[in-house]
Amino acid sequence: IILILMNTSLFGGTQASIQSPEIQGFSLKGKPMTYTPDTLYEYINGAADLYLNYHFKKLTVFEYRNKEKGSITVDIYEHKDMNNGFGIYCSEKPRKGNFMKIGTEGYYEQGVLNFYKGKYYVKVSSFGIKKDEKKILSKLTHAFAKQFKSKSSLPKAIIGFPKKNLVTKSEKYISKNFLGHAFLHSAFVADYKIANSPYQVFIIETEDEKDIKQILEKYMAFLKKKDIIIEKENGILSFIDPYYKSKGRLYIKYRKNHMWGMFSKDAKIAKSMISHIDSRLKKTF
Repeated sequence: IILILMNTSLFGGTQASIQSPEIQGFSLKGKPMTYTPDTLYEYINGAADLYLNYHFKKLTVFEYRNKEKGSITVDIYEHKDMNNGFGIYCSEKPRKGNFMKIGTEGYYEQGVLNFYKGKYYVKVSSFGIKKDEKKILSKLTHAFAKQFKSKSSLPKAIIGFPKKNLVTKSEKYISKNFLGHAFLHSAFVADYKIANSPYQVFIIETEDEKDIKQILEKYMAFLKKKDIIIEKENGILSFIDPYYKSKGRLYIKYRKNHMWGMFSKDAKIAKSMISHIDSRLKKTF
């Protein structure tokens, strides 16, 4: 039997304080350590830039030890919002793995159990645990996940990606400079395999319709400076992005606070995909 209780060690945040679970046979090593955007380099050094790109706010670290010198380290990364929590998790998760329903989603590997829920990304690692390692890590992570007030759901825009031909676990969130253009900001992306060829589809979501129009205006101004011809048919714009000439034309469509599209050398495939996304977004938003 593995007993998980709550003790009075707390860490702060924008939500109510969260208790650090007690693990039978383990004790906390000192007080939790905390790191901010200014000090994150002290803990993960070379990897800090990736987390900062996803609007990192705070890291809290718990360390547990047992009498046999086994250890568990729990890193709780708090990001700006659900999109960025999803984004940082997806940037590190494997395409294939032992996925588990912890929080929104998690995965287990020998000595590691990572998961995310809302704006929180939690990384748990263990060393020297001789018995029931997976069970211990699972119960511990469930205890933390239950305290996070965020919903256990994917970002809503993800629903826009059609399931047919979707590469499993390929959905991601790019937090800035999508396609190398600062004006495109962030985007959700997903990989597809259609007629044995790979494609990447994207959905850009903004706070309101005005933001999407501004993005589109800046993109059109950029293309005009490069003397790029833009075609329009049935509400779908298509053109050659000078940064990605080898990928074919970029097909995009927009409505309200969403813009979506894909590169393709096959207009039929691109227009079909854009139409399917259009239908799914209409049902959701």
